Amino acid sequence: MKISFEVGVQQNYPVAQLIYRPDEESFDMVPVPRGCVYSVLISHYFEIESDDARHVIRVGGLCPYLSWKLTESAPPEGNRGALIVTFEKEPQPGVSYQLEGTDEWPVLVNPRLGWVCIGEPTFVRPVVAVEFLKGCIAVVENESLRAVWLHPESLPTEVTQQSEVGH
Repeated sequence: MKISFEVGVQQNYPVAQLIYRPDEESFDMVPVPRGCVYSVLISHYFEIESDDARHVIRVGGLCPYLSWKLTESAPPEGNRGALIVTFEKEPQPGVSYQLEGTDEWPVLVNPRLGWVCIGEPTFVRPVVAVEFLKGCIAVVENESLRAVWLHPESLPTEVTQQSEVGH
């Protein structure tokens, strides 16, 4: 199913903190926002979830830090707003839909700045960046999601130590 994305005005900015759980090798949000209805899988087991209005209100899922590659890149500046998911056909609540082409997306980390990028870290083409949740920036190009930048409360110790050794 074709899935597209647009940036809109955020009515109610969800109050949740993005965290990374090293023991589970996964991202999560606390408290978990209520009202998650639709799920889009990105990069195997990482997902973004939207409410019935299709505004993304949660990110989370498996994202093993041992496979992250180091980068010096940083997310583009993004204004606060809504990330809105549009499905080609009416989606079924509770069913996860795979975003085509994202299985091969790299996962990069900039330990110095505390950001993790799932997707393309840099762009030469015009893109729109939106901070749709606290610590979460989406990069959209022509209604296609190109990257999700995540800034959890903290990164795994092994990641921050790897950065210190490399510099």
